[in-house]
Amino acid sequence: MNAFPLTADSGNRFAYAPALEFGGRLLMAALFFIAGIRKVLAWGATAAAFGKLGLPFPEITLVGVVIIEICGAVLLILGWRTRAVALAMALFTIGAGLIGHQFWNADPAQVNNQVNHFIKVLGIIGGLLHIAAFAQRKPVPNV
Repeated sequence: MNAFPLTADSGNRFAYAPALEFGGRLLMAALFFIAGIRKVLAWGATAAAFGKLGLPFPEITLVGVVIIEICGAVLLILGWRTRAVALAMALFTIGAGLIGHQFWNADPAQVNNQVNHFIKVLGIIGGLLHIAAFAQRKPVPNV
C-alpha cells in the first residue's frame, strides 16, 4: 500500500499535497511570527541591537521589521497571494541575513556561529522560494 496515494484527477500529485503544503507554510510562518513577537516583547533591546548593526532610525526600522514578520507570517498561513508573499519574505530574509549575520566581518570567536546562522538563513530562503514555486494557483474562471 502506497503511503502517498495519487489522486485520481491529478496523476502526479499526492493526495496529501494540500495538507503538506499548508503544513510547510504554517511552519515557515511560525518562524517569522515568533521572531516578530519576540522583537515586540524585547523592544528596547532589539532597537539597541539594530542601532549596533548600523541600521538607520532603529525604532522606525524595528516597526517595519515587526510588521513584515508578523503580517507576512499571517498571510502565509492564510494562503493569501502565497507566491508574492513568499517572494517578498525571501527578499526580506536575504536583507536580514546580510545585515544580521555578517560572518565576513565577525571577530574570529564568532565567525563559525555567524556562518551557521547565515547558512540557516539560506535554508529559510530556499524554503520560501519553494513555497513560491509550488504555491497553489486557483484557475481563473472563463468568463
